[in-house]
Amino acid sequence: PTLSVLRDLIVAPPANEDDRKAQDKLREMHDLIELLTGWADDVHKLETGKLVSLLTLGSRVVGVLELKNRLPFLGQKERKEEQTENSTSSL
Repeated sequence: PTLSVLRDLIVAPPANEDDRKAQDKLREMHDLIELLTGWADDVHKLETGKLVSLLTLGSRVVGVLELKNRLPFLGQKERKEEQTENSTSSL
């Protein structure tokens, strides 16, 4: 139900700039919840052994993500998206 409500709010035409900004935030919330829902579905399908392995990784997963951003051939798309967001937000 939450995703449906967010979806309805996102597709409604904004009446003013404040509504547009609120819709941007709602869209971020919607996308995050949708991503988490998909991830939870994927995790639910894992065999117990693989799930235990995933859970024991713990904070090392963050280390892998940070390493990805330091390597020149990995994480390029994310860096480009961040640069684009930073340049448009400063306008």
